[in-house]
Amino acid sequence: VAVSHAEFSPDGRLVVSACRDGGSAPREAQVWNAATGKPVGEPLKHKDGVLYATFSSDSKLVLTASEDRYARVWVAATGKSHGKRMKHKDEVHEASFSSDGHRIVTTIYGLMAQIWDVETREPLTPPSRNLARIARIRGHAQLIANGQGIMLKNGETGESWNWIPNEIRPVEDLVSLAELVSANRIDPTQSDVSLTNEELGEVWQRLKKKNWPDFSTSLEEQLAWHYREAEASEEAAGRYREDASQNAASDYHEAEVRQWHGAIFHLSALTEAAPNDQMFHERLRQAQEKLAAIPKPDDGQP
Repeated sequence: VAVSHAEFSPDGRLVVSACRDGGSAPREAQVWNAATGKPVGEPLKHKDGVLYATFSSDSKLVLTASEDRYARVWVAATGKSHGKRMKHKDEVHEASFSSDGHRIVTTIYGLMAQIWDVETREPLTPPSRNLARIARIRGHAQLIANGQGIMLKNGETGESWNWIPNEIRPVEDLVSLAELVSANRIDPTQSDVSLTNEELGEVWQRLKKKNWPDFSTSLEEQLAWHYREAEASEEAAGRYREDASQNAASDYHEAEVRQWHGAIFHLSALTEAAPNDQMFHERLRQAQEKLAAIPKPDDGQP
């Protein structure tokens, strides 16, 4: 049996070793007392060779990577499994914690890497593409950009790449976001089910608490929106006024009324945000006057 990797814990008190034999027999990693050389806790068992083992920054947890296609977290002091296993599509060559202990990065053959959430053991990203273009090249991965991205290094050539995914939010949050946008949910039978207004409200409130940029706008963005909408309502009201003067149908009058109400709403927000801007006050006054001056259509007209 060959030792594939060994390293000290950050506090210098422990050592972890990983073993493999080149076959497919179950193998293990083991935590050792650095001072006495005696084993600490139970062996960290996998169903195939263990290629890599490392400690968390506080030396309390051990992370292993195995040929059995799993990465696992263990309690260093006892050797007990800590949370569920992280399943991969190929042998896991290496795994490491982020410096803050909130994320894990794993690599499989072919220089493919993936970021995981430590607490849930769920993937935060899909596997990166095969940068090596050769299936069995081994590589090293390191978390960068405050745990948001990965630096991949070719174990044979030393060539490296930085990969910062566009999306690192948990899968379950992205599913909720898709449900909110589509107003549908996929049930266990893979059928689309429409969400009720109450269910949509619950999803909105849950996601809003996460403080994503998707659910917040700056004051400048809000005022720009009010400005655009006020102009659009004023222009639309003017068009409906021309149509109403040439037609007796009440629909034109009702549409004009709605547009002036919209203009008043947005101009009121602008005057409140910029009370010293006389232009907004004048436009608001004119909108109110034009709304009040709209004649009601004759009741007898079709």
